[in-house]
Amino acid sequence: QARCLCVLHVGFAPGMTDDVEQKKKDFAYSLLAYGLFLAGAGTFGSYLHNFEFAAMHSMYSGCSTGAVMWICAAMASLDGKVSKLGIHLSIVGTLALIVVMGAQAYRSYGNPEKFDRFVLFVIMFLGSVVNMVRSIMLKPKSAKTAKTAKKKA
Repeated sequence: QARCLCVLHVGFAPGMTDDVEQKKKDFAYSLLAYGLFLAGAGTFGSYLHNFEFAAMHSMYSGCSTGAVMWICAAMASLDGKVSKLGIHLSIVGTLALIVVMGAQAYRSYGNPEKFDRFVLFVIMFLGSVVNMVRSIMLKPKSAKTAKTAKKKA
């Protein structure tokens, strides 16, 4: 049986439980939402400066990191090593964004000329933290790990 979700193909691999598959779907959907959040926040940052050339990097970086998260979501929804790679790349990418957004918020804190950037960086930092928590909660375990956990319980 195979189910098609938008552009994501989620197949049932031998040895995978429905719970693992559901977590993979939820993880992928969470990454899609996070990618949309990043693209929207970056575009809003450019909007705050009337899409002036000097502020367009905000939209470019937001949309490109959003696209990376969408690619990770597509990878996470597949089976095998590609799924694991997509899941772990998205977690590492989210951690990098937490560090970058936190550092940028710190650098712009207290500067009245950069107050709009400060607010945007704080929002993106908090959104990234929320995504990291969701990613850790939704991270699917392999069928082997799930069986080991059930035996211990």
